[in-house]
Amino acid sequence: MNSRQVLRVIHGAWNLHQNGEWSFERKKNDLGFPAIVRTSETFDSLERIVRSLYNLAIETPISMTYRLPEWMLIPDGNNTPPITILKTPDVQVMIALRAWFADLTLCVTIGAEDVAHYQFFCRSDFNIGSSSYKFGNGNEDPSFEGFEVKKIKHLEYEVRNKEGYPFYVDISKRFCSCFEFQLLEITCQHAVAAVIVAKIKVDSLVAEEYTKNATFAAYVGSVAPVIDTDDIIELSGFEVKKIKHLEHEVRNKEGYSFHVDISKRFCSCFEFQLLEIPCQHAIAAAIIAKIKVNSLVAEEYTKNATVSAYVGSVTPVIDTDDIIELTGQFSELDMLPPSTRHPPGRPRKKSFLSSGEVRRKPSDLGYTVLVKLNESFKDLETIIRDRYKLKPETPLTMAYHPPEWMLEPDGTRRPLITVSTTSEVEAFGNRNSHCRFLFKLGNYENPSFLEVPDIC
Repeated sequence: MNSRQVLRVIHGAWNLHQNGEWSFERKKNDLGFPAIVRTSETFDSLERIVRSLYNLAIETPISMTYRLPEWMLIPDGNNTPPITILKTPDVQVMIALRAWFADLTLCVTIGAEDVAHYQFFCRSDFNIGSSSYKFGNGNEDPSFEGFEVKKIKHLEYEVRNKEGYPFYVDISKRFCSCFEFQLLEITCQHAVAAVIVAKIKVDSLVAEEYTKNATFAAYVGSVAPVIDTDDIIELSGFEVKKIKHLEHEVRNKEGYSFHVDISKRFCSCFEFQLLEIPCQHAIAAAIIAKIKVNSLVAEEYTKNATVSAYVGSVTPVIDTDDIIELTGQFSELDMLPPSTRHPPGRPRKKSFLSSGEVRRKPSDLGYTVLVKLNESFKDLETIIRDRYKLKPETPLTMAYHPPEWMLEPDGTRRPLITVSTTSEVEAFGNRNSHCRFLFKLGNYENPSFLEVPDIC
């Protein structure tokens, strides 16, 4: 029979105290959820129920645990670690216990950090990135799952990764053939595998700059002015090549190269010279040359220059009692602008057109029509009316403007040529095929279009 039970689910994190006692600390905002589970529940189905209750993505790490009643924790009591659910039989055992103990609660740990802490407290296997840490029964040497470590000689090892690529590690020289150990001066994953086998503390292999003493020493003495690093690009995106002493070629991510001369405070991007503050290319070159970036700023940006600006006496404020008031002499002067009045009528929004200037309607984009050299006036008028869907009674005037080289000596002051007969249509076609044909709609008195604002 597939019966169902109500199981309480809470979210929190396990903590292992110094006295060896285990305690589950719930999250402040978590009130818990009631979950309905079946006696035939599997591990995958139970995990889906928990993820749906807390709206978790499939890639979010979770750990499901529960704890037996206190009278079953003899003889260790609270020092007994919780039971982790890893397989379907673990789920069935928990549901069977739930039938006898109503207070049985499913404790869920969510997130990579909390899950890693719990697994570390349990000394169970856990992963960090591509590296896997394994713990044996206490008599075995800790190692990396997927890494094969072979000892060459004292403090020298050959580390082979999962893909089978070998890496040479020399702990005494802080060297690894992947070069990450030398560049970052922090142990890489291959060096960590060799260090664990050699039983050496990993923290002892980091550079002196990462230690606590170096951090405290950085704040001893005067503090140099700090350069604005908002626009500084990481050094990993630059390719720096040394030309000679204090001269480098810096190539950015897009492949553009810049010449940097640190001794002359010069960069071919000219930002270094203009602002007198190291640009991103100069900073990349200075890091390679092992020169302090703060030493490359101009003297005006230093603390000494700021202090020297306030050295000396400060001129006192002038006594205002001896100032002569001149308000009486200027009281009769009229300092306002001249009075003007607006002309009668509504203000004009459009300017007056110059001689020969044509203004098109804003909504008209024009049309391209095919006409014959022997086109008649009526046929051309029919084409225009069909294009603009005009009625026969709508007044229409057609005109054109010859090219500029034909308008000498008057130029654009020459009026437009109105087309009213068939011979004028043929003259328009014979003059120039690049002439723009203009016309107006409506009944206007001036056929030359000089004062008509709405010409198409």
